[in-house]
Amino acid sequence: MKMRSRVKAVARKVACRLKDASGNSIVEFTGLSVVLLIPLVYLLLTCASMQSATFAADTLARQIARVYSVQELAEGREERIGRIIAEVERDYGVDVDPAEISVACPAATCPVAGEAVSVEVSIAVPIPGLGVVGIDSSIVGVTGRHALISEGNAR
Repeated sequence: MKMRSRVKAVARKVACRLKDASGNSIVEFTGLSVVLLIPLVYLLLTCASMQSATFAADTLARQIARVYSVQELAEGREERIGRIIAEVERDYGVDVDPAEISVACPAATCPVAGEAVSVEVSIAVPIPGLGVVGIDSSIVGVTGRHALISEGNAR
């Protein structure tokens, strides 16, 4: 009998503690914060990285097309483009491979006045955290394109 009454008393105490939910909200909030906020922060970091690379590709394509479209800038064109690339890398925090920049002109000598100069820039987007787990972090790429009509007198 004593054993049964003890078991009943312990069972009542456990039942009362289970019914009393004080303090559980803090635990639940902390658990849900970890489960929901960490993926949300990761998503925001990934979107920011992609947006930065997109802006960089667009800016590079536009600026390089401007350099090629102006006839007076023919001398020192490569130096100007090098400075533009360095500035975009610094401003947007991306790495630009000069091999991923292509300039296309309809004529053999680029540019000819009155014809279009088309520039395409491709940038590999580093996804945060993928390098830690052994996956290539540059699995996503963005492309920026811009075309301008070359200025100056026709040759």
